[in-house]
Amino acid sequence: MSTSVPNASAISSSFRKLLKRLDGTRKKINSAAASESKTGDYDAAKEWMEVGRVVSDFRDRAEAFNKEWKALVKGIRASGKRKKSTADFAACKQTNHKRPFVWRFYKPLLGFLAGRGGTASSEELISDLEQNLGDQLTERDRVVSSKTGLPKWHTGIRKVYKQCQREGWIERRRDGVWKITAKGRVIADTKV
Repeated sequence: MSTSVPNASAISSSFRKLLKRLDGTRKKINSAAASESKTGDYDAAKEWMEVGRVVSDFRDRAEAFNKEWKALVKGIRASGKRKKSTADFAACKQTNHKRPFVWRFYKPLLGFLAGRGGTASSEELISDLEQNLGDQLTERDRVVSSKTGLPKWHTGIRKVYKQCQREGWIERRRDGVWKITAKGRVIADTKV
């Protein structure tokens, strides 16, 4: 469960609107000061310039509040989101609680990836996994998805891919290619 501030987006939107309207007001004040200056009424122009300074100061304070608001919301979101770490998954392994069924493949996949020089496609890793750990696949793993037409464990590897990216074990990429990081190599070499 992630924690978030109620109405945060509405408040952020209000700050954006406020800043935009203050910018518009500042432009109108500057225009009024310029008009008074052109007509030779320098006292009125000076008064408009003073109003402009006050509005600019207010706008700067509003911008500071906006930044503070963004930081507050971001901080609450960051503290509320609980990223699953290796320790969480190890605990899940012991209790068998809410652990993706394919997560048991993360370490072998990282090992195969390191064995392939650090870069491989999902298809290559699935092939390695099937050849080396095919006897460990359960009936549940082998159920074919009606959506994809592939065994469930094939599509589940994508979850492992994303989680390995979150953990920093493989590089963040969008092309489906796995590229191991130094942190991933350490995980691949450790005993679980």
